[in-house]
Amino acid sequence: MDIENKLHELRIFIRKYDLFSAEEKIFLAISGGVDSVVMGRLMVELGQPFGVVHCNFKLRGEASDGDEAFVKQMANEWKVQFFSTSFDTKAFAEENGQSIQMAARELRYGYFSTISQQQGNAKIATAHHVNDALETILLNLTHGTGFRGLSGITPARDHFVRPMLAFTGEEIREIAGALALNWREDASNAKDDYERNKLRHRVVPVLEELNPSLGATLKDTLARLWATDAAVKGELEVWQAHHVVEKEGYTEVTLKGAGEHSTFYVYEYLKAKTSLAYKPFKQLQASIEEGTSGKLFFTDTHQINLDRGRLIISRAGGDEGDEPILIEANDKEIIFQLGKLSCERLAMPVAIDKSQNLALLDADCLQFPLELRRWREGDSFVPLGMSGQKKISDFMIDAKIPVNLKSRVYVLLSGGEVVWVVGKRIDDRCKITSSTSRVYKLSVC
Repeated sequence: MDIENKLHELRIFIRKYDLFSAEEKIFLAISGGVDSVVMGRLMVELGQPFGVVHCNFKLRGEASDGDEAFVKQMANEWKVQFFSTSFDTKAFAEENGQSIQMAARELRYGYFSTISQQQGNAKIATAHHVNDALETILLNLTHGTGFRGLSGITPARDHFVRPMLAFTGEEIREIAGALALNWREDASNAKDDYERNKLRHRVVPVLEELNPSLGATLKDTLARLWATDAAVKGELEVWQAHHVVEKEGYTEVTLKGAGEHSTFYVYEYLKAKTSLAYKPFKQLQASIEEGTSGKLFFTDTHQINLDRGRLIISRAGGDEGDEPILIEANDKEIIFQLGKLSCERLAMPVAIDKSQNLALLDADCLQFPLELRRWREGDSFVPLGMSGQKKISDFMIDAKIPVNLKSRVYVLLSGGEVVWVVGKRIDDRCKITSSTSRVYKLSVC
């Protein structure tokens, strides 16, 4: 095998997908297996600055420790930085109700991301190759997928890069033989305990019988899929610019006039932002088509409210804000969940500012310390311009505040009475009048 030719192919691939520059220090995720060992050696041949990261999952006893020692020795021979960590993967999987493979993946990528951050957002290179991409596509098809799932493993995602997608698994083993490399064999790869192994051992050989040039075909197909994926991402960004607005603490997606391909755009956006699975998305889509309003959908991290032709997306609520924050008379600034609350005493006259994020209150009607907290059932006040009490819950309905944003509504209390629904309306009893001599100004930013 002509190693120089393979190095040339690798350089072209790295440049084509803009994975990293020749001077940029990257970190290689090396397990000790043939794919990652070849990746390390090729980076040495390229003269690429790099360090090595390794995970010991403690799944194979002494063999796992042997892998770690082997990789550390290689890093020493290459004279590069070496980082490693170990996990009790089985315990983590049991605690989180995950398969061993999913648990190992979460632990691995979490550790790699930590190293990336510690090293100035350095890129982490994994040794995925063309056959891995094929297995991913087959798995996605088996379990159900959309367009993105058909792209398999892409050359770059966030701070992860995959330069070995330039080669098939067979090519990598040929390179290892030509360079007389040693590597560690994971005995579990020979078993059919995992879905990937079943595909690798039973399905892929059949595909290779049908197409003896499967590797070359896959390279061409993946390149076309990645190009299409990039084009679709561009279209999605254009759609987002017209229909998605980031607001203070939440995101609003306008559904009206979203176009004939809106179902695709909305799903791709929600999946990326909230990890919404396709099954609940179909339920959401049915509600959109039925014209339903006020319905909530949840993911582990977000809640999505279908509200009058739009989606209101916010982080899943927590307990922050339930306990009152006391504001003393001499306090100038308070930090709370919605941002910063600035406090200031002024003498009359004061120019009236009707901004919702600002409250001008008659200082003489206030009793310190004031209390700032999230609204509660039963809270009421006299909205500015009215003469009677109104429950905060009814006020929010009239103000058309979406269901999933109601938990973000705060109130300011004086002597146990609400004097300001923060960012919405002050209490009429504390408004500035002709007899006001001192003003207490509050603003949220």
